[in-house]
Amino acid sequence: MLMRIGNMLLDFSRPDMIDFARDSYSSFEKTLLVMGGAVEPFHNEGLREVAKKIINQFIAKINSPPPSRQEKNGDVQSLHTFMVRPMDPSYGPSKKSMYLDEGACLFIKVLVKTVVTLKFSDILGQLVKIFMDPDNPPADLLRTMNNQKTSPFISELIKGVGQFNPAQFFSIFKVFFANNLLSLSTRDWSVQIILDLLGAIPASHKQILGTVLSTLGPNFEKLSANKKFTVVVPVVRTVAEYDIEKYQQEVLTYPPFNEPLPGLANKLLKLPWDAKFQKPEFPYSVIGIQLLGSLFSFGKIAGTLVESFIALPIETLVLFCNNNQGSSLFHKIFENRSILPYQKLNLFKKFKKHIPKIAMTSVGSRVIEVFYKFSDLNGKEDILKELVPLCDQIASKEYGEVFIKHIKLSTYVYSPENWQRSIEKEAKRQKLAKDILAPEKKKKKKRKHSEAEGETQNVQELPQITPQAPPQDSQKKRKTK
Repeated sequence: MLMRIGNMLLDFSRPDMIDFARDSYSSFEKTLLVMGGAVEPFHNEGLREVAKKIINQFIAKINSPPPSRQEKNGDVQSLHTFMVRPMDPSYGPSKKSMYLDEGACLFIKVLVKTVVTLKFSDILGQLVKIFMDPDNPPADLLRTMNNQKTSPFISELIKGVGQFNPAQFFSIFKVFFANNLLSLSTRDWSVQIILDLLGAIPASHKQILGTVLSTLGPNFEKLSANKKFTVVVPVVRTVAEYDIEKYQQEVLTYPPFNEPLPGLANKLLKLPWDAKFQKPEFPYSVIGIQLLGSLFSFGKIAGTLVESFIALPIETLVLFCNNNQGSSLFHKIFENRSILPYQKLNLFKKFKKHIPKIAMTSVGSRVIEVFYKFSDLNGKEDILKELVPLCDQIASKEYGEVFIKHIKLSTYVYSPENWQRSIEKEAKRQKLAKDILAPEKKKKKKRKHSEAEGETQNVQELPQITPQAPPQDSQKKRKTK
């Protein structure tokens, strides 16, 4: 295997390979990705050095394009010259002498992806310097970000820098994004870069999220009217993941989230959405459901927010149980430890009489499994009592066998005593495993202030951000097992 990979790397080192990559991008991009995927798992320094040498050859060629690609004209005047080509006269007269080459753009995207896969952070720094150097910003990078051909490799650069160089990520954000968030969020192609930016924010620079929120938050309703929910949902979801209470409270000050609590869920479920996605049997906003799901993943305040959902009519809640999007809300509620047990119990009580109806669909059966999983012994037995008369009917359905097995319905029908013993035995086994695997609590040590900490990561240079040490509760929440 190593010999095959070595031979493949030798093929890559041919002088004409960069031109082949440019002209045959559809096949070459797969080959380049294979190189990264083949070399990385072996952790072989020899192969890594050869791969690095090849990639450096590519970068050197990118940095020294032939004279015919150095001409500047029209839309491509400030793009890197490797990505443009002369217009072919055989296509007839044209106002532009150059055009943006899709093959070259795809090659750069895959090159960046391979560099990130192989964890070549030094080479990634070279690529950033070529295409979006914060110390020498390209004249029209914002237009490049909103181009269908060039925006994908900008996204890959952003994700890679966020992973390997948080300080450089902060500089790039400050120069290119801090004052352009709203305009980039409302354009067709640059919006994906904003989504990737949100997912790449380093833990050491969470204050970037504060700037994103203070800029886009007041425009949530405007973005909603323009159906740019592709930004609103990830922003709220990112706030939930970082679990910073200050930012979560701030979200609730912006429309449409500033609705008085009893009516919040109802308002979000009626948000406008593309008519082609609406179904008469489920007349609720899919995007509103996604926003509610993000809110239910918040920290302490999630318990307050969920009350507006519990207050919805039971007929509405039953519809949610039998809908793929709507059923996800129940998973969010029951898996969030910040939502109090009595609130979950209140929600379960509303459904008790409707359990047989909900269990008749595969989506609804998964909601019943959630109720069962998080209920105590009495709650589990209440669910099974409702389903015993329907055991044969459920078993005849496609999902029935798996569902019955998960909630131990057959065991209960055969012997409630055996079922109870099995539940108690399983609870003891889980507790024992938890006690064994639980790490010992470490004593907290006082942090020593260093010169590096005193710099506060140049936070004061970012608009609308005040210097502060990351709060202790700002780490990403662990997912509940």
